[in-house]
Amino acid sequence: MASSKLKTAAEVSRELMDSALYAVKKSGVSKKLAAKLFGVSRTTLGRRLQNPRPERHGGRTKFPAQVEDELVDLLTSCCIMGIPLNRYHCYQLFSQ
Repeated sequence: MASSKLKTAAEVSRELMDSALYAVKKSGVSKKLAAKLFGVSRTTLGRRLQNPRPERHGGRTKFPAQVEDELVDLLTSCCIMGIPLNRYHCYQLFSQ
């Protein structure tokens, strides 16, 4: 028996958006009709047609992923042990 991996909501919506984009670009379907047929936002479909690869908004993160994970582990451990942390303690930890 083959196990099939269920798709996440993001994967499903990405596939629907890709299908709608294909329909507009290759099949000549209008944006309004493609949005209705595939159940995607007409505004988002129009934006994806103008800019197929949108970049993330916001600035860069302050910490690398590894350091951030270590900080999360440290703060979680302090919480489990009952060590109270206030703004001053966190500032001291993060400024090192």
